Amino acid sequence: MAAEALGFDAFFLSDHYTVEDQKDLVETWTVLPYLAARTERIRLGTNVTPVTFRAPGMLAKMVATADLLSGGRIILGVGAGWFRRKFDMYSRWYAHRERVWAKRR
Repeated sequence: MAAEALGFDAFFLSDHYTVEDQKDLVETWTVLPYLAARTERIRLGTNVTPVTFRAPGMLAKMVATADLLSGGRIILGVGAGWFRRKFDMYSRWYAHRERVWAKRR
């Protein structure tokens, strides 16, 4: 891959389900293993994955699988998410306190 030949260390994708005016947007956690198969050294990751977009167990399995297929080159960048409309379309919007702060017991 040209990026490795040029000396790049890492490649990051934003994890969006939709972006206005971009009809050919690919699914990040499907593309990262594809890129892993086409590269040998470059690290691959997300910038960022909204951690509440997917069920926690499913996200963990997706990341672990991509990391295994890449030989340990996956970087998981996570965030709370900020664009409510995307959550309303594809997931569940949690209150700021639930998305950002750990509940104290």
